Amino acid sequence: MQLLSERELRGVLAHEIAHIKNRDILVSTIAAAFASGSTWVAHAVSFAGMLGGQSDEEARAIA
Repeated sequence: MQLLSERELRGVLAHEIAHIKNRDILVSTIAAAFASGSTWVAHAVSFAGMLGGQSDEEARAIA
């Protein structure tokens, strides 16, 4: 805040409030949440496949 003049600070605040008013941030937040969720699921499936799978011998014994 010390780097900006009062007029510049008002301009920055007005710009950010316009984002809130136009719901730009809401759309970005929802998109980021979906991306994070899908990434988490992909990692969980990947680790489950590496650590929780059956070996070939176990699979043959069951079949």
